[in-house]
Amino acid sequence: MAAKTRRFTGAATALLFLAALAACGGSNGPAASSSTNGQVSEDLTFSGAPAGHMTSAHRGDMYVCAGSGSSYVAGPIVGSLGGREVDMNITKISFRGAGSYPAGGVSFDLGSDHYYPSLGNPGTLVVATDLRSGTVDIELAVNSDPNTVVGRVTGTWRCPPDAF
Repeated sequence: MAAKTRRFTGAATALLFLAALAACGGSNGPAASSSTNGQVSEDLTFSGAPAGHMTSAHRGDMYVCAGSGSSYVAGPIVGSLGGREVDMNITKISFRGAGSYPAGGVSFDLGSDHYYPSLGNPGTLVVATDLRSGTVDIELAVNSDPNTVVGRVTGTWRCPPDAF
């Protein structure tokens, strides 16, 4: 039990550090295609469950988009899919800068369902050189069954502009 608490505390500390870093201007440059209300263009296509096309998003509560050292956090990036709110979050603990990564740490929340990369073929997350955009190609599992693929998401993601 103590080991689980230490892991959670370490992850929470890393997220708080990145949030503080972003508040101090630690992110790299402006977001592409943004407006003053925090909107940004997205191009994410979901097939299977869930299904639809997310074309825009905005920053959610407690939003951060920043990388520091070996960690990267982006989200919540809040969009709409079939008229329902979807939250995208990216957390990479083993981050080496712009490049291609296994998609573990990418998730989508839609209502009470939590979608994440399946264990068999998690897919790919690409973080662009601006550290505020990239691409995904991910086979999705849902809730408590990481082995069953229920859908797929592909396309381009972007961080909304920072609030400060």
